[in-house]
Amino acid sequence: MGDLLGRQMFKDTRPDRQVARKWEDERKSDRTIGGSSIYLHNSTFAGNAIVNNSGTINDNKLTESKRDQKDEIDNFFQSSEGKSTNLFKKRQKQDISYETDEEADESDSEDSESEYLSSDTDVTKHAPLLLPSKLECFVDSYNAMSQSKKWILSSGICVEDVLFNKGKQLSVESSIHSWIIDLSYWEIKQLFTDDDWCEITEEVRELYERVAKTLSRFRNIRTTADLRKVLETTSCRNKNELFDREIHFDVEWIDHVMRRFLMYYEDPDESLKLFHLEGWYDANVWSLIIDCAFSNIRGLQTVRKDSSSIAVSRRKNRKRTQKERAKLGRRLDGILRTYNDNVEYGAIEVKSSFVQINSTERLKDRLKLSKSMHDMLVCLTHLVKSNEDKIRQLQVVGLQHSGLKLQINRMSSTKGYISVLKGEDLNEIPTQIKNIKNLFMVLISVWRAKKMVMECIEVIDEKLPDLTEEEFIQEIINGGKMINRSVTTSPPLVSISLPWSFDT
Repeated sequence: MGDLLGRQMFKDTRPDRQVARKWEDERKSDRTIGGSSIYLHNSTFAGNAIVNNSGTINDNKLTESKRDQKDEIDNFFQSSEGKSTNLFKKRQKQDISYETDEEADESDSEDSESEYLSSDTDVTKHAPLLLPSKLECFVDSYNAMSQSKKWILSSGICVEDVLFNKGKQLSVESSIHSWIIDLSYWEIKQLFTDDDWCEITEEVRELYERVAKTLSRFRNIRTTADLRKVLETTSCRNKNELFDREIHFDVEWIDHVMRRFLMYYEDPDESLKLFHLEGWYDANVWSLIIDCAFSNIRGLQTVRKDSSSIAVSRRKNRKRTQKERAKLGRRLDGILRTYNDNVEYGAIEVKSSFVQINSTERLKDRLKLSKSMHDMLVCLTHLVKSNEDKIRQLQVVGLQHSGLKLQINRMSSTKGYISVLKGEDLNEIPTQIKNIKNLFMVLISVWRAKKMVMECIEVIDEKLPDLTEEEFIQEIINGGKMINRSVTTSPPLVSISLPWSFDT
C-alpha cells in the first residue's frame, strides 16, 4: 500500500509537485557541478551582504577564504619592505615540523621526558594563521626599540633582532611574539650558538636556600612513627623562645605542612594515591603549601579560581576607544595580588593530573602563563617609572601544579627589551612517607618563589634618589614619567620601556 501511494505521488502532475521536482533536479545539478550550496529566498541582508530577491552561498567560496588569508599575509610582508630597513622579505613558510603520529604517541609516554620542551607552536597545529593586523603590533614594538638599549651579546649578536627575524616567519603565536625567551624551549635555544646561550642563561639570578636548615630535623624520617616522634619531641624554635612572626613564620609553616601530611600518610585509604578533581588538590594540598606560605607578606593575597588578571586587562585596553567595550583580562587559576592597589606579582595555573612535561595542554597553559607573567612584569616597570636599574631587579613568579606535581617559573628582564622565563625543576609530593625528601624539595621551591615576590616588593617600595629642582620640574611637565638624569648626577638614571605581550 505504501509503495503504491509513493508511486502515485511521484506521478502527481499538479503544479506544486512539478515545481518541487524541478527544484530537486536543479539542486542535485548544482551539487554535482559546484558543490553544496545554501539557497537564500528573498534575502534582505543589510551592509556588505546580498540585497536581492534570492542568493546562493557556495562552499567553494568558503574554502577560498583560507587561500585569501594566506595571500593577505604574503602581500603584507611584500608591501612592508619599504617601511623599515630589512623589515620584511616575502613571508616564508613556517619552518616548524609537526609531530608525526608515531612521534606523538612517543611523546605521550611519561618515560620520554626531555630537558627542553617542544615549542608552544607545536600545539597550535590547527590554530588560525596570524593575520597582518595581529602581526603589526609585533612589528610596531620592534620598531619602537632603541638600538642602543637592545641586548647585545659578547659575540655581537642582537637578541631582539634574532627573535624578530624568527617571529615574523611563524604563522601561529609563540612566546617569541611577546619578546619572551623561555629557557625550556629547545627551538629558541637553536637560534643561538652554545656560547651565546650560556651567556643568556647566566643572566638569570640564583637564589639562596636558607630554609634547608629547618628541614634537617626531618632528615632521618622513614615511617609515620618517626615523623610523629619528631613533631612531638622537637620544636622549630629554641627552648623558651617566644614566637616572633617575622622570624619564625616560615619554620612554623613547614611544621604545619608536616603535621597535615602525617594525617595523609596515616590514612588507610591512601587518599594521596587516588584520583581527584582540581578542587580537591586546591583545598587539601596546594592551599596548605602555597597559599599559607605567602600569607605573611603584608598586603598580599592569593586570589583563587578563575580570577581575571588586571595586568592583562590593562594591556588589552591600552588602545581602547569610547565605542569599544572594555575587555577582561585573562582568567587564571590563581593570582598573587595586593589588597589595596591591585598590583600583581605572580600567576598560578592548575590541572587535576599530570600527563607529560610537554603535553599539549601543559604547553598551552605555559604560553598562557608566560604572557600573563610578562604583562605583570610590564605593569611593575611602570610602577618604578621605567627606571632601568630597578627593572633589572624585578621578578615575577608563575606556579604550575598538576595533581601532586609542581613547577616554579620566574620571569625577569636582565638585558635589553627581552624577558627571560626560567622553569625550575619539576617536583612531586610523594604518596609514601619513605620518599618524604621529595616533599622537602616542594617546600623549598615554594619558599624560593616567596622570596622572589618579597624581593620584588622591596624594589617597588624602594624610594628613588632625590631629584634636583630642575629634574623635578621636568618630571612634572612629562606627566610624572621619569626622565634621564644628567650624567653628572650620581647615580645616573636611565629609563627603558619594555614592550607589552603579543595581542591576540
